[in-house]
Amino acid sequence: MCARLNIAVIGGGIAGLGAALACQKKGFEVTLYERNEFMNNIGGGISLFAHGYPALDILGVQPQFDKITDPIQNYAAYDGNTLLMQDSFDAFSKEVGGPLQSCLRGELQSAMATVLGTEHIHLNTTVTSITQDEDQAFLKLSTGEIADADVVIAADGIRSRALGGSASRHYTGYGFWGGVLESKQCVEMPPHTLYVLFGLGKMSWILTLPDDRQWWYVAHRMPEKGFIQSADKISQIKELCQGWSTMVDHVLSADQTSENFALPIYDHRPMPQWSLGRIVGIGDAIHAMGPTSGVGANTALIDALCLAQNLSENQSVFSAIETYEISRKPLMGELQQVEQESAAIKLSSDLEVIQKRNQKIQQASVSQLLDKIKPTILGSRESIKRFHNTIQKGGV
Repeated sequence: MCARLNIAVIGGGIAGLGAALACQKKGFEVTLYERNEFMNNIGGGISLFAHGYPALDILGVQPQFDKITDPIQNYAAYDGNTLLMQDSFDAFSKEVGGPLQSCLRGELQSAMATVLGTEHIHLNTTVTSITQDEDQAFLKLSTGEIADADVVIAADGIRSRALGGSASRHYTGYGFWGGVLESKQCVEMPPHTLYVLFGLGKMSWILTLPDDRQWWYVAHRMPEKGFIQSADKISQIKELCQGWSTMVDHVLSADQTSENFALPIYDHRPMPQWSLGRIVGIGDAIHAMGPTSGVGANTALIDALCLAQNLSENQSVFSAIETYEISRKPLMGELQQVEQESAAIKLSSDLEVIQKRNQKIQQASVSQLLDKIKPTILGSRESIKRFHNTIQKGGV
């Protein structure tokens, strides 16, 4: 196995914090560099399936996670204001080993950072360049310092400077807006519930949270140049969605907060190379995908476990990185394809496709609607079990 490694992680999102925690669990020295003055996030919420939150449990985050998450038990799908179907998540939860969990991205990042320890996190620090020799990597920092590392984990998102990911960015064809509703501004819906609303070239999610809150997303087809970047995060999507759904109208009439965001959505198609010597990517830095399947944060956490596990088991850094790539790349390629197909149907403007989609939803259960992501959830169990067992045995 590799010796006690010195790991540098670039990026303080879910992927970076997950990688730092996983490496820390394996007994490695870890330093995380985040370019912002605080743990920045795009806002809004995330959904974690029965492979995402077991990873958090292994990483020591479960006690904090339990305080900020809401288990989703009910599902309802609408076409505008017309109810297509409603169902329970019970059968799906039994099949995959647990329910869907809903939480805010920023709250999860704060919980993970607390477990990692502030002494391991360097905020307001940009990695401006990386050089390597046979024995180490050297990171030039915005502070003027030079840090060394045995492995550099690039968790700096789809525009990854460490891996040059922006060169393979692809615009998905839609924009993405979201935010959080507080108390009296919430949509009237049962607790522990996910609402999905479909329309012509658009869709929305509304999920419940603890403490009488909800988070929401709206995705809408549009040309890349049609997306408006401004301080007002809601006006464009409010105009685009006017009259589509009374629930969405309600959501978009709420006061704007720091949790509101508006983003054009890009993905990778796919990246042929996940590493450069001692630099290796995880999460969106290497396999960014759209949000319509809701699995991005989950896959980043499994990336983190797999990479740390391979670094602890292989004789060299390079063989560990190679094994990680070989094991994860085909799976992520398949999942990216699932997401692209999902978005094409859910955000279709073709009336014939919409009719077939709605008919399928009306005739299906929640478990059947989520069939295509079950293999990813179930297939991650071995990685989680393997990591857990070596931690229990004290293996590093």
